[in-house]
Amino acid sequence: MKKLSIVVPVWNEEKNIGELITRIHIALKNKKIQYEIIFIDDHSSDKTVEAINLYKNNYPVVVFPK
Repeated sequence: MKKLSIVVPVWNEEKNIGELITRIHIALKNKKIQYEIIFIDDHSSDKTVEAINLYKNNYPVVVFPK
């Protein structure tokens, strides 16, 4: 099985995180590619980090800084 790390820089993307994670998951699952999404947060002033953390139990996501 192929493995892929996707690095995504984010800043104030709270409203877009869910759709992004879902689209990546669907695209790669259909191709049978194992993946992780690494989000790099640039000091968002909204709840971007919290939104990402909501997906940790169901998707292979990590966010920095934590």
